Amino acid sequence: MSTQIEDYLSQIHEFMTDIAQVRDTRSEYSAFSACLQSSLVKSYEYLQFVYYNAEFEGHFFAVSTLRGIVEDLIVLRFISKLEAQKRDRLLSSLQLLEVQDRITRQMAFFEKYRPF
Repeated sequence: MSTQIEDYLSQIHEFMTDIAQVRDTRSEYSAFSACLQSSLVKSYEYLQFVYYNAEFEGHFFAVSTLRGIVEDLIVLRFISKLEAQKRDRLLSSLQLLEVQDRITRQMAFFEKYRPF
């Protein structure tokens, strides 16, 4: 293992641990900021996992996680150009649509396989 990479990871570990803790009050909350924090922490944790688990045999399956990480970065980069208020409204709306979709799918599943 590269000591240089380990040095980089250890240097940013405290920062990543700190930003992983959401401390925004309701008035300070920003959906965009929360998504940025989440994306950054997810990327860092993935990097740590891959680096420190060199003997892990499931790397082929772990590669699929990269798609979600890259999609997050592409979307966040694109919407970063919007005004803050529009960004947050867009992200909040997308989250609500995602929750609605998942609830609808779960309802259909339970109606089919486990009707009450």
